[in-house]
Amino acid sequence: MGFLWLLIPFTLGVLLAEEGISAGTELRSPCECESLVEFQGRTLGALESLTRNLAQLTERLEELENQLTSRK
Repeated sequence: MGFLWLLIPFTLGVLLAEEGISAGTELRSPCECESLVEFQGRTLGALESLTRNLAQLTERLEELENQLTSRK
């Protein structure tokens, strides 16, 4: 689990970069209802993407594990 926690800041940085958000970008107030709903939508989309990526990585790791065990 520790490795995954190390990936979160990196992944969030990549997602923000993909959205065109950088340190100098002025963001709308998160208190505004529309901004909050938009943020929630982007966040849920990012989480779904991360979940798919994690599932793909898990599947690939299982395949590699199986290859290693079959060689022994």
